[in-house]
Amino acid sequence: MSGYIELEEGEMNNVEVEVHPSGVITVNNAKDNVSTALDSEEVTALRAYFQAERDEQLGLWHDPEDAHKVVYRVPGEDDGDGRAIGILDLRTGETECLWEHLSTDIGAADRYFAAHPPARELPTALGAIVEGNGLRMHLVAPGAEDGDAWVTTSGYWRSPSETLKVLGPDWKLVHEGMQSDE
Repeated sequence: MSGYIELEEGEMNNVEVEVHPSGVITVNNAKDNVSTALDSEEVTALRAYFQAERDEQLGLWHDPEDAHKVVYRVPGEDDGDGRAIGILDLRTGETECLWEHLSTDIGAADRYFAAHPPARELPTALGAIVEGNGLRMHLVAPGAEDGDAWVTTSGYWRSPSETLKVLGPDWKLVHEGMQSDE
C-alpha cells in the first residue's frame, strides 16, 4: 500500500500519514509543523504494538505457533468441563468452541490454556498470608467496606484485585489464616 491515507476531516487533527512504496511512513503534523519518518522496522514494531493493544481490548489471543488461529474466551459457555474458548481460523473463517477439560485439540487450545491459567482466588480467612514478587501480604480486614483488606509488611493497604496484581500469577500461600464464625 502506498500513497496517502484518506480520513474524514478532523479524524486525525491535521495529521497526514503517507505510506511510501519502500515501507517508510511519513507522519506530517500540519498544526505543529512537525514531520516524522519511520523506517520499515519501526513501522513493523508499531504495527505489532498496536495489534497487541487492540487484541487485548477485544480479548483475542493469537497462537504464536499458528498465526492463522485466533483464540477468544466464551465465558457464557463455561461449565463443569472448564473454561470455554472459541478458535477462529483466519484462513478458512471456520470457528469451533472447545472446553478446557474436553479439548482434543493438541495445538492452539492447549497453548492458550497453558498461557492463560485459571485465576486463583485469594484466601478469605483473617490472618492469611500470601507471597509473590518479593512481597508478603497479610489479610487483616476481611470484608472491609472500602475493599482494602490486605496489607504489606511495609504498611501499604491493598484491595484483593490490587493484591493479585502486585503478587503476580505465581503467588504462594504461606498461611491459610483462621476461619471465624462471624
